[in-house]
Amino acid sequence: MIYAGVRQYAALQGLPFRGPHQLLDSDLAHRAFLFAKEQKLEVPFLMNVYLRGWGSGWRDYELESVSQLRGTLTDIGARTEGFEQFTAPNGPGETELARCMGEAETAGLVGVPHYQFHDATSGRELGLFGREHLALIRGKFAQAGLARNGDVRAEFSHAWRGPE
Repeated sequence: MIYAGVRQYAALQGLPFRGPHQLLDSDLAHRAFLFAKEQKLEVPFLMNVYLRGWGSGWRDYELESVSQLRGTLTDIGARTEGFEQFTAPNGPGETELARCMGEAETAGLVGVPHYQFHDATSGRELGLFGREHLALIRGKFAQAGLARNGDVRAEFSHAWRGPE
């Protein structure tokens, strides 16, 4: 069902989307991300991986391939010495990923997209999961005077079609 929804949102914005041809295990890619992050290259790594894989439904990029992920690191200028050891089962990458996942769960992060911010009205931390909360978040920001511009309307649907 999630792919049906994503396909509709992608169509609204004129973006290509194909669901994956198989269910993916992203653990190796997450460990590779942490390897890139140690070199402060996590954003270029993510952009490269998603640009290569997302549009084709991961048919043109093997998210579960050590050699493909190493190639991505090379393409973004990362050093790759120790990559296989870092990402190996029971290696440092697996330990670091487990630590990150535990930290996220403790903080209440349960999925993506997850928005967490301080709600000045209630004085509490507010964590919201899912796109359906974007109108509420826009309203909170507008109420606090944080809207990007005067044209931002809190009730605007999250089915954004881009600039008109």
